[in-house]
Amino acid sequence: CVLTTSSALREIEEELGLHVLTKDLDLIFTAVSDAKGFTEKHGEFICRELQDVYVIDYAKLNSPEEQKIVVADGEVDEAMWIDIDQLKQDLESANEDYVFRERTYIDGLIGVMTSKS
Repeated sequence: CVLTTSSALREIEEELGLHVLTKDLDLIFTAVSDAKGFTEKHGEFICRELQDVYVIDYAKLNSPEEQKIVVADGEVDEAMWIDIDQLKQDLESANEDYVFRERTYIDGLIGVMTSKS
């Protein structure tokens, strides 16, 4: 979808400082979210949306040595490389360092990441 692709490109640049092209994005799935909850970090939340989830193969960017991740103030708390198994465990346990994700989102993300590794 052109709208979500352009939004993804904009958000990646704003939040991580990476300049990527449409060809660098791989739409892996669309998650349907309908959740309510509370986290200490984020407070109460209601999430009802469609979320297009993209991945980028960082190693295949045109010039990864020039593509340093720069976290934008107020946009992202932290960016780090993490092992897929640790990410799965953190998401499944509703670790408060992450935004809450429903089971279908976690399964879709981990499934694709595992198949690509």
